[in-house]
Amino acid sequence: MLKWGAMKQWAQKQTGFTIVELLVVIVVIAILAAITIVAYNGIQDRARVSGLSSELTQVAKAVETAKSLSSAERYPATLTSVDGIKSVQGLNYFYNQAENTYCVQKTQNGVTYSVGRRSGLREGNCNLNGLVRWLPFNGSTVDSIAAASVAVDGTVSYVTGAGGAASGAYASNGANRLSFTSATVPSAVSPVTISVWVKGVASSDFAYIIHRGPDSTIGTSVYWLGVNNNNTYGASVNGAYGQGDSGVVATNTTWRHVVLTYDGSRQSVYVDGQLRTSAPVAFNNQTTGNTFTIGAGSSPAHRPFVGSLDDLRIYSRALTATEVMNLYDVGAY
Repeated sequence: MLKWGAMKQWAQKQTGFTIVELLVVIVVIAILAAITIVAYNGIQDRARVSGLSSELTQVAKAVETAKSLSSAERYPATLTSVDGIKSVQGLNYFYNQAENTYCVQKTQNGVTYSVGRRSGLREGNCNLNGLVRWLPFNGSTVDSIAAASVAVDGTVSYVTGAGGAASGAYASNGANRLSFTSATVPSAVSPVTISVWVKGVASSDFAYIIHRGPDSTIGTSVYWLGVNNNNTYGASVNGAYGQGDSGVVATNTTWRHVVLTYDGSRQSVYVDGQLRTSAPVAFNNQTTGNTFTIGAGSSPAHRPFVGSLDDLRIYSRALTATEVMNLYDVGAY
């Protein structure tokens, strides 16, 4: 047995912590503090999203109620006359009279949510935000934004749309073409998004679903979207078609949602909501004095796309990946 003096000396040596022990304690406290902060921030973020979602849901209900009370079954052109939401701040409301559709969005603490007819509540901007040209192709070639028909070469005919609607899609057959002046759409120097539902193939080495440029050469195009010479869907700005190949094989039996975005420095191509290719592109091609064509190039017979087109949209901004997926989820109008 230890003598009393030895035991006392041993006990005194055990009363303090070593530096290593102190460092371990500090590290453990720091980890616990970080976990607590992350958990707290997560709770706060969920609370903010929940509040924002609840607010937009109530706004959507008020807008739908206003439509049901309208003698013409129309959505309100603005929110100022809608009961119950006059006091809500920070709302952005988008209304399209031609299609009688709406979307409302709000950004709070860096988070944006939107809700609209058919789209439901979801993260991201409204699918009407920044929309400068819109051809739903529901039995008509009228642009729902410009409220005017596009120019037609050949005879227009319609087929069943991507959503199953009769006469819901434009039939591109190699003997017709649509076009309008490029002055009403963004130049590729500026951000742009082109979104379209397609079903069809190339009739030659390339096929133009969309083409804009001083002539019908892909290499000098401002932007184009269509079928590559290897029969895959592709799109690009500044003629950079080699960097815009989606790798998705074109088909005349399945509808595909093809999207080109350009944010001013990078082009991206999506198919069915999924990013397929993205690359930096410096822009220098001509951006004025050229025509925006749909279904073919310089004439109905020049590099035509043979198939069906539905719900063509042009935006004056680059949609985010979330917004592209939202468009795909909603489907063709």
